[in-house]
Amino acid sequence: MRKISLTIANQGPSELVKEVEKGESFVITRGGCPIAKLAPHRADEMANLEWASA
Repeated sequence: MRKISLTIANQGPSELVKEVEKGESFVITRGGCPIAKLAPHRADEMANLEWASA
């Protein structure tokens, strides 16, 4: 899983999504601290009712 700053993520969100479609995952950081994860969707997550209702 690669780390990427929020600033960089905001400069090329569609490029990040293309990488995620290929299977890459990212941890997005602000000031060096992790704030979010961008990862491919997994079909088994739909079995989790909380995920499905979101």
